[in-house]
Formats: sequence, structure tokens, C-alpha cells
Amino acid sequence: ESTTGLGQPYNGVGPGSSQAGVWLFKDLPRSGAQVSYDSEAGATYSYDSGTQELISYDDKTSAGKKTDYMKTKGLGGAVFWEASGDKTGDDSLVGTVAKALGGLNQSQNLLSFPNSQYANIKNGMS
Repeated sequence: ESTTGLGQPYNGVGPGSSQAGVWLFKDLPRSGAQVSYDSEAGATYSYDSGTQELISYDDKTSAGKKTDYMKTKGLGGAVFWEASGDKTGDDSLVGTVAKALGGLNQSQNLLSFPNSQYANIKNGMS
């Protein structure tokens, strides 16, 4: 917030959609912002010169580049921290990466927390 652009000083983190400074992908880009992709950093960002708000985030282009990297390095897959903020349909980041990797793993996980204080977790989310 309060910046003249990428690499410039800023003041504050802005409002965000889920908490201050945190935007869900489904809420981006913000109206009035210009979207850019930095091929050297492998990152997408949007900037609104009127509000002086700069937001960096993954989009389909950056997610595709990260997927290419995973495949090149023979990595096992991808993890998304907050999938509830994803877009739907063809704009979904999870869908884009899953399609490029050959699908989602649908197997049951083997996590067990029998000593959890939370009944739903203690009982395996059943």
C-alpha cells in the first residue's frame, strides 16, 4: 500500500479480503489494477496507480511455470495452503496444476491424531 510500484518503498499492507494484507485469489485482480508477470521472478503481481496498491500472487501463468519446474525436477507434487480462496472452473489454480500433473491424488491419507483435544480430529474426521 502507498507505493509507486514494484521495488519501491511502501507504507502499510492494505485491507485484504480475508485479513489485512491477505487477498484470496478469487478476489484478484482488484478492479482498476494492471496485471503483470515477471518472468525472472516467476511471479505475477497487480498494481493500481490510482490507489497505489501492489499485490503479488500466483495466477495460472505462474502456477504453470511452477508446475513445469516440479516436473523438470521430478518432484512429487504440489501443495496449496488455502484452496478455499481459489477460483472455479478454468481459472482454478488447483485445477490448472492438477491437470498438468495428471490429476489429483484421491487416496485416503494415513494421518492419525488419537490424542487430539478435538473430537472430530481425534475420530479421523468421521
